[in-house]
Amino acid sequence: MPLYQVNHMQAIEMAQRVPTYEVEAIPGVSGVALVGVTIIEREAGDETHLHETIHHLQFESEGLFKYSITYAGDFVRGLYHGCGLYESYQAVRYEMQARDAVRVAEYSLLEDMAAIREGVSVYADAAPNTRWATRGTRVLPYRVAR
Repeated sequence: MPLYQVNHMQAIEMAQRVPTYEVEAIPGVSGVALVGVTIIEREAGDETHLHETIHHLQFESEGLFKYSITYAGDFVRGLYHGCGLYESYQAVRYEMQARDAVRVAEYSLLEDMAAIREGVSVYADAAPNTRWATRGTRVLPYRVAR
């Protein structure tokens, strides 16, 4: 299975386009991507927000129907082969792709995800390590520390 490549600009645009709601607790998971909305636990890290955003990118690139059928098929296949619920979930190809993409994501992308959760609009620029953040009507360039 190929590694799911995360395009920085696509990820931050998707994260800003899809409303994210923070809740106190979600039984059994730290986040969930539903059509048109992301729900994450308040205490979840920015990695969770990125993981769920990747699912939205997958919905968009694969199409919701194909995504849903493939996801369900992978999950049921795991159950059929004797895996438990958690192991079957872990074996879904879209989950593996999202976990791998988060694992290799650049730190600057996680910083941008954190800013988005705080309500800051972030725009990636062609210049490396430069982002544009807006609060209200002010636009401020900032450098990502490495």
